[in-house]
Amino acid sequence: SFGSLFATPVITQPQVAILGLGAVEKVPVVVDGDAIAIRSLAYLALTFDHRLIDGALGDQFCQKVKQVLENWSDQVLKSRLRAAESQTGPSPSRETEP
Repeated sequence: SFGSLFATPVITQPQVAILGLGAVEKVPVVVDGDAIAIRSLAYLALTFDHRLIDGALGDQFCQKVKQVLENWSDQVLKSRLRAAESQTGPSPSRETEP
């Protein structure tokens, strides 16, 4: 992001989809019913070719990205990396853990 709050990226062929990320800003939000707290917030914009991806599938992807970001932990990240490496092999840019 170049500091903009929100933008809609445009796909170009042969792309099927692109995920845009707006600036991450600290904003007041309501938590635990009626308490106010400061949280980091960013807008995500998913642009996709409706000829290839159904809107419901695009929405499910956005919900999953939101869920992963809201429940972020190093343990989740490491398990996802291990799962990806088991399918593709270790990344050459990433050092292997003991």
